[in-house]
Amino acid sequence: MDKHFPDSTPPDGKAVCMAALRFDLQQEAQEDSLFASASASHPPRWPLITATVALLGMLLVFHYVVRGAMRHSEFRHKETALNAEAIWRCNNLQGQEASHTCLLQVNAEARKAALLRSQKAPWRHE
Repeated sequence: MDKHFPDSTPPDGKAVCMAALRFDLQQEAQEDSLFASASASHPPRWPLITATVALLGMLLVFHYVVRGAMRHSEFRHKETALNAEAIWRCNNLQGQEASHTCLLQVNAEARKAALLRSQKAPWRHE
């Protein structure tokens, strides 16, 4: 006696059930092979799209950071050149007292500009 089929099933019913089961298994195997061949020929595109978007975003952020650094560097370069020119003029004044007073004024203006710059800095946490 077969424990998978009850005694009431005629012997021909067993053969029909086995044939149906074999047919279902063959169909599933064909579907799996078709799915495997279809997925092998056309890989999913979403990882590539996601990577491309992420790369473009990182390039945009990099451009923003480098551009900000360039502007900051340009501003500091101009400020240093103006300060050096003011010090040169003060050093070329005739008389010790006039030169000393001019240098004090230039230093005070430089400190004031540095203080204003530090208060306006975007990275400053309050």
